[in-house]
Amino acid sequence: MSSQEETNTAGLKVFWLTLASGLCFVLSFFPFGFGWLGWLAPMGVLKVISLENLPGKRPKTQIWLACFLCWLALFQCVRLPHWAGYIGWPILAAYLCTYLFGFVMVTRCFVHRWRIPLLLAAPVVWTGLEYVQAHFCTGISLGMLPHTQANFSQVIQVADLAGCYTISFFMVAIAAGLFVGTESLCCGPRNLKLATFGLLQAVLLLIFMLGYGWSRLEDADAKTTNLDLRIALIQGSIDTRFPDASEIDEYLDSFTRHYTELTLEACQEEVDLVIWPESMFPVPDAYPADQNLSDDLKQRTEQASYGLLVTAHVVTNSGRIDPSPAGPKFTRIKPAVPLLVGANSMPVGGDYAFYNSGILISDEGKVVSRYGKMKLVLFGEFVPLGDVFPWLYNFFPIPPGLKAWDRPVGMELEGFTFSPSICFESTYPHLMRKHVNQLDQDGKKPDMFVNLSNDGWFYGSTALDMHFANNVLRAVENRTPMLIAANTGFSGQIDSGGRVVHKGPRRQPQVLYVNAMASDQTSLYRTIGDWPAFLCFLAVLPCFLSWFFALFFRKKLELTEQSRATDPEVSS
Repeated sequence: MSSQEETNTAGLKVFWLTLASGLCFVLSFFPFGFGWLGWLAPMGVLKVISLENLPGKRPKTQIWLACFLCWLALFQCVRLPHWAGYIGWPILAAYLCTYLFGFVMVTRCFVHRWRIPLLLAAPVVWTGLEYVQAHFCTGISLGMLPHTQANFSQVIQVADLAGCYTISFFMVAIAAGLFVGTESLCCGPRNLKLATFGLLQAVLLLIFMLGYGWSRLEDADAKTTNLDLRIALIQGSIDTRFPDASEIDEYLDSFTRHYTELTLEACQEEVDLVIWPESMFPVPDAYPADQNLSDDLKQRTEQASYGLLVTAHVVTNSGRIDPSPAGPKFTRIKPAVPLLVGANSMPVGGDYAFYNSGILISDEGKVVSRYGKMKLVLFGEFVPLGDVFPWLYNFFPIPPGLKAWDRPVGMELEGFTFSPSICFESTYPHLMRKHVNQLDQDGKKPDMFVNLSNDGWFYGSTALDMHFANNVLRAVENRTPMLIAANTGFSGQIDSGGRVVHKGPRRQPQVLYVNAMASDQTSLYRTIGDWPAFLCFLAVLPCFLSWFFALFFRKKLELTEQSRATDPEVSS
């Protein structure tokens, strides 16, 4: 074998090691679901980090390519909602894979340049980069390492210490301990002290993690109360798409018929509240934008007409009136039931705007409380600078005018208080913490989170699993039970310990009957928030900047040296 072939073969080593880490991560999620592989995911890249010199030709390119391929596989669901997703899919994968690539490069800087032990550097860098991923720009908190452990209740309890980042810190620290321990043992007796220290770190952290988890789960059992409030979660199953203009009316009517049938089925039981998913309610919620609305007859009439439509849908959908005519009259069945539904809210009398909302409607058909989505999805619900340049919306299949709400809302029903969130809002740890803390300060501490979601865009793919895993972690972080009503799934109920009490099927309709619950538990995370993860980011930042500028100036120096070698005038 020639020296060039040997170099290329050695270079492939870093590619395959990185790919192995990425594949372990991908296999932790649906459709594979091998969550235990999440613990092995850091191992391959830890080996790459430990190499004194990266072998082969363009090893950094090899590492980045391996990261990109794995994230391309994990986020293939992005291509499903619209053909434009095929453009955004590789762009998103290229962006997200930079975090694993950055972990390798920055940790190598810590270990080989600054001589900081891998046992400490690895968990700090990983946690700091996860913090950036969740906050940078609008933040993307899907598909992170702690989500692989959502099914292991005893493991995830440490999330109430400093958020889901705590799980990542422990997992990477344990993986680093095992790696350093086994690697040192293979190097002979002279590294026995380092091997002992690494294995001891892994064992002690794992014991603490499991012991803490066991203790908190027992505490959750002791402090959870089942409330006398029976709720029906309506999970319809209609894949969401962008219909042509000729079929839009029939398409929207199909949602109404589907959810009405499921709700009438639910109301045959004794229920106190019916919950629909995001954007399923067919009538806009119109409300006065200012105090002067009463002086404008046209605007007042518009609001009143929408209010009558809301009332008509409530009394029909919740069982007061059978929608099938029996002779010349409709048949009364039973009293209507309050509804919490996903709808569009429109302020009448102000500038054109609407909100992706959750509205609580009384059994009399009156809107008694509303919450608008505070965290909009980039390119899914708004286009940057779209307010300044409205023509940008011509390039995306979304309408202009959707605005972000400015505050959390505590909705009350029969002494029960709950905090609604819309769709992917529940993927942001800091946002859900803000909800519960601000409501607590206002004297309306929520007994439960309620997430209204429409995951029909993703056709039953792994996006459903990643979203549900986030809901599990939000319940643990804030020690607040969670209800989810999701179109196509997964609807469900999660207790304050992150244990799934009820869960709907994938991409199938079902009515889930649950009893509301409350918990007297609290969490350290609610007090200190993301500060520990932020401190990890601050520790990473100097090293990242050092690596970035070294890379930039080294490239510039190489170009200068090449110019000097080829141009005598530059050399002189």
